[in-house]
Amino acid sequence: MVLIQDLTYEFVKLFKVEAFRADHMKRSARSEKQNMAEGATRNSVKDYIQFIGFARASAEELLEDYRDIAKQWGISIWPKSDTRFNALSSLSSLSSLTQVQALNLLVDLVIRTSYLLDQQRRGLERSFIEQGGYTENLAQKRRNFRGF
Repeated sequence: MVLIQDLTYEFVKLFKVEAFRADHMKRSARSEKQNMAEGATRNSVKDYIQFIGFARASAEELLEDYRDIAKQWGISIWPKSDTRFNALSSLSSLSSLTQVQALNLLVDLVIRTSYLLDQQRRGLERSFIEQGGYTENLAQKRRNFRGF
């Protein structure tokens, strides 16, 4: 998510995205990262799941901005099976890429990150169902301490 944030900031500057959209894209990319950071520090699995949802929503907003740009600029989004992604996957800067390559790289990164967020949410939901949540477990410890 840090990479998506950094590359989004670079994308809007390098390709001169209009100010209102650039601002929204930067806020969405930042929000995705920040919500994951905040969620990971919460005591409650329920809260963590909620913050993953916030991060996922921010990722979806960012993805839609990239898709809108693609449409407005007449850029085709590559299918995920496209082998051109292999050459781009290790980049940490967009400076050597064309608009088409940069946009498609970012679309791919956001989609992959969204998939991972969905997987993480499902895993946490399973954990919550199997092991309970923070409040529930804390209450059980208190009952055990009191001898109930």
